[in-house]
Amino acid sequence: MIKTEVLEIGKGAISQEEPLLIFFGKTATPELKNVSIIQEIILEDGNYVIEKGDTVLIDDVNYKIVKVGSLATQQLKEFGHITMFFGENQQEHEVASAIYLASNIVPDLKIGSTVTYCK
Repeated sequence: MIKTEVLEIGKGAISQEEPLLIFFGKTATPELKNVSIIQEIILEDGNYVIEKGDTVLIDDVNYKIVKVGSLATQQLKEFGHITMFFGENQQEHEVASAIYLASNIVPDLKIGSTVTYCK
């Protein structure tokens, strides 16, 4: 399991037209912070690897992971970076640092929201 907490939300980070969320850790550049959600890892099982079929719990809402980019777990652990694609917004080519979720509903994040990746 990996659990993160939202610290900042860039003014261009959430768009209903683009059902995706980009997360970065606290070391993100100002340009990235404008279009990203800044998070920090607050709990981490060092052996956990994000896999297809796992769950992302965003506050109290469960999302099923249907596809995982090859670098998603590594990027999340090292840089706090992961991109979430929701529902029909599937990319033709896999984004290495992304996870793909079954739901079309982009969560209503706020400062202090938690994101938990688990089996």
